[in-house]
Amino acid sequence: MMDTNKPYNMESADRILLVAAMPKEAQELLPLFSEPPKKEVSPLGFEGWKGTTHKGQSLLLLTTGIGKVSAAVATTEAIRLFSPTLILNVGVSGTLSLSVERGDIVVANWVCYHDVYCGAEIPYGQVQGYPLRYPIATPLIEKFKGSEVAFLLGGVACGDRFLSSPSEFSFIKSNFPEALALDMESAAVAQTAYIHHLPMMVIRLISDTPDRADGYAQYCQFWREKAFRTERFAAVHQLINAI
Repeated sequence: MMDTNKPYNMESADRILLVAAMPKEAQELLPLFSEPPKKEVSPLGFEGWKGTTHKGQSLLLLTTGIGKVSAAVATTEAIRLFSPTLILNVGVSGTLSLSVERGDIVVANWVCYHDVYCGAEIPYGQVQGYPLRYPIATPLIEKFKGSEVAFLLGGVACGDRFLSSPSEFSFIKSNFPEALALDMESAAVAQTAYIHHLPMMVIRLISDTPDRADGYAQYCQFWREKAFRTERFAAVHQLINAI
């Protein structure tokens, strides 16, 4: 394993890798390009768009597919081919926090797995040999605060499940009470960035509150609400444009 004690370099964000799971998330992020980007397909078959931001930064918008394995494989390949100086993982997610509502934006101050167990001597959620909570590019938080976009700062927990049962909700809440967002890719992207000594950040737009209503129905409704969805993703654009 590489030397994971090497410090991150946040002096430059001139080559940004923007990781999204689904094509419909990526479509909402295309306005981040200053002009129509070039669509590319990687040797492993992952689709992306390459161009420049409104500030002149090189930007690769990558779609990985849903889940931790696809996210890690696609991100690793993109690091090798694109050599980013910053990785952003952006997309929609659910929440189990009563302080978070549909349409809220969560900016991560830590990321972890909620579905990993390596034995009684290791904290639940921790992959042996790696941090329980993966580091985030904290200097970006101050940049986001300067954007005047309202966001919530908190943890993001990741696992390969679309949560739907009260027992699952209770288990996640008891183990990760400070988590504001739940997704299926962020910790895999964070672990990949950690291995490569690259700074990363997670931004999540809340699409559903599964412990308060039918989470899947809320999620589907989010994608039908074009005006609401477009307005909330525009706020995400403002955060990213502040980098």
